[in-house]
Amino acid sequence: MKIGTHVYPRLYMMCWSRDSYDIDYHIKYIFKYGWWFYLSKYVDFLDTLFFVLRKKWRQISFLHVFHHGSVVFLCWLGIYLKHRGLYLAFGMPLNAFIHVCTYSYYTLAAFGPRMQKFLWWKKYLTFLQVGQFIVGLTFIFSTIALGCEELEPIFIIVIPFGITLLLLFVNFYNKNYVKSD
Repeated sequence: MKIGTHVYPRLYMMCWSRDSYDIDYHIKYIFKYGWWFYLSKYVDFLDTLFFVLRKKWRQISFLHVFHHGSVVFLCWLGIYLKHRGLYLAFGMPLNAFIHVCTYSYYTLAAFGPRMQKFLWWKKYLTFLQVGQFIVGLTFIFSTIALGCEELEPIFIIVIPFGITLLLLFVNFYNKNYVKSD
């Protein structure tokens, strides 16, 4: 979350100069924590392990496996290529916030049935995840359209990936929370 203090207050600039000291300082800071963010994606696999141990096979969906498996690769790729893009700086704290909310829900749910009355907000987690992809993709397209970002090869992976996850999460939301008439 600390990364957000280096990114979000500067969004009013939208286009940082790629050659300025300001962006170099903040990008170096972001990548310092980016490695921790990347390692946290491996920790995210633990929920799959817990699903298996609890025999909750229904929760191990294509969306779940695809999301956790591909995000590890995508984070590694972004850091390995040392992509200085604003989208990475923007997306990491946003995604970290979503995961804090999600794992807070899982923690409360682990206390059993007596907690169910406090877990009314489950569907809003998926709504937050959908919103994350909409905001992230909008940000990417805006920075490209404004000339802040160049259409680099990594975007050939990032944009379709983001759209795919958006569609998968919308589909999940519709199947689980939209009442069919």
